[in-house]
This record gives sequence, structure tokens and C-alpha cells, in this order.
Amino acid sequence: MSAYLVVDLDIHDSEAIADYRSKALPLVAKAGGRLIALDDARSSSKNGNRPTC
Repeated sequence: MSAYLVVDLDIHDSEAIADYRSKALPLVAKAGGRLIALDDARSSSKNGNRPTC
């Protein structure tokens, strides 16, 4: 049985998220999980609204 976790975050501290990833991703892998998509691109809009798809 597959399960997917989709997360949309507003990251304000790049160093903290890098530290988190370095610790969290090995734990996910240990449990048999894997990262299948990651977008580190920064996005912004002039009116402050989040982009929609």
C-alpha cells in the first residue's frame, strides 16, 4: 500500500530547513520511504498571494 505526503511550506530559515532535511530524510529512508519530488525554487508574487495551480 502506497502513501504520499504533500507539503507546501513557506520557509524563512534556509539553514534550519537544510539541517532538518539532513536529519529527516535518512529517517524516511530507514522506514522504506523516499523523496520523489522537491522544488527549492523561490516564488513570489507582487500582491503577496500564493500561486495556484
